[in-house]
Amino acid sequence: MATIPDSAVLRQWLLRIAESDVRAALRKERGDLHDLAALLSPAAEPFLPEMAAKSSLITLQRFGRTTQIYAPLYLSNLCTNRCAYCGFSAGNKIPRRHLTLDEAETEAAILQERGFQHILLVSGEAPKVLDVDYLEEIALRLRDRFAALSIEVQPLSQEEYARLFRAGITAVAVYQETYDREVYQQVHLAGKKCDYDYRFDTPARAAAAGMREVGLGALLGLADWRAEGLALALHLQSLRKQFWR
Repeated sequence: MATIPDSAVLRQWLLRIAESDVRAALRKERGDLHDLAALLSPAAEPFLPEMAAKSSLITLQRFGRTTQIYAPLYLSNLCTNRCAYCGFSAGNKIPRRHLTLDEAETEAAILQERGFQHILLVSGEAPKVLDVDYLEEIALRLRDRFAALSIEVQPLSQEEYARLFRAGITAVAVYQETYDREVYQQVHLAGKKCDYDYRFDTPARAAAAGMREVGLGALLGLADWRAEGLALALHLQSLRKQFWR
């Protein structure tokens, strides 16, 4: 498992950055982790217009004037976790249901008719209801209808991800929510999601299983966003080294 410095250490790193470091980062064609830290630091605030202009230029160079749109297909709002920030949290008194296989296929057909070629299958984390068998069957039914199928569901084992990849799922999205371990324990009150390390290792399991795309991120607002951005970059850096293919 990759390790990330404590959030307090990351905050101190960011506070030590000077405006000269930000200027140096903006001059570079290709920056490194230290340059990213400079652009995330408080010292970078006066440079926001310049940063936005450079960001726009890089985006145009890399992607042109093309936008790829995906549609989420919500399979279920059942969840066994209790998370302080989430509407799906198990303690919330809301109507709960999950789609049958036929209902999910019907919803997907509507999205296909409306021109969507990329869909994200989303659910709360209730593996006894939406297990890998259910997800595999959905993938088998939909894989020939869409250009890409992605999932954002409960973290799975490497073997389960490999099984879904064979069925037609090519991408996984899983968010750490916060890289601040103290805050993580404060906002995750019950359920398997309380296990920080298991969730942290999920992108690596998905990549090792052969998934072509792995999306990771933090829920900004739970902890210091600057430190979260730097922690996210460190997490990505470790994954790229191991799963460069």
